[in-house]
Amino acid sequence: MKLSARLEKILDMIGTDAGVLADIGTDHAYIPIEAVKRGMAERAIACDIAEGPLKIAGENVAAEGLTGIIELCIADGLGGIAPGSADTIVIAGMGGALMSRILTQGHETAYLAKTLILSPQSDFSMFRGTLLRLGFGTVSETCVFDEGKYYFIIKAKPGMAAPGYTDFELEYGRGSLFDEAGAQARAEYINNQLKTYRAIAAVLEAESAPAANRRKEELSKLIRDIEGGLK
Repeated sequence: MKLSARLEKILDMIGTDAGVLADIGTDHAYIPIEAVKRGMAERAIACDIAEGPLKIAGENVAAEGLTGIIELCIADGLGGIAPGSADTIVIAGMGGALMSRILTQGHETAYLAKTLILSPQSDFSMFRGTLLRLGFGTVSETCVFDEGKYYFIIKAKPGMAAPGYTDFELEYGRGSLFDEAGAQARAEYINNQLKTYRAIAAVLEAESAPAANRRKEELSKLIRDIEGGLK
């Protein structure tokens, strides 16, 4: 099975001792299928809120001869995963606000897992803040460029929340936790954002309307924060 660079990186982050793996928002069940096939997980739970993707997931599981090893579960977030039944939980391919809700509502199940692999697609600052608020600590992080987009992937564990995150680190992750390739992709992502903000600020420079002035102030602060975080 040919996987995207993003999914391969998620599998790398899972590691070789996933135990029972639960994939939330599994879509086609590629992650649980490959984790079991590669001997990374003993068995898996492929969970999705929609019947359509779960039907396709079931077909893929059956085609790989993994029926009975990979359980299919239709549920909203972690609602279908009993507390203590999953050692590793993967939540990826969703916005950070939705993932924050899933972790908050399913906190007991998430907190009883050994490891969480998390890849929000937006609202990064809010999501990292939710992890800290709920008592999860990031033990490693990476960034990968795949099909025209940058993705952050976080490995977190319960009871290891680290204090003192700056606004910059909430948005872009703590640099010391990134592997070499991830650090390079992260730097590219940050520099691209900085160039975009500077270009917008330059276009607005000649504008004097109140709305434009407010936007210029917002952009100026963003640029200062990013430049300060890069030092």
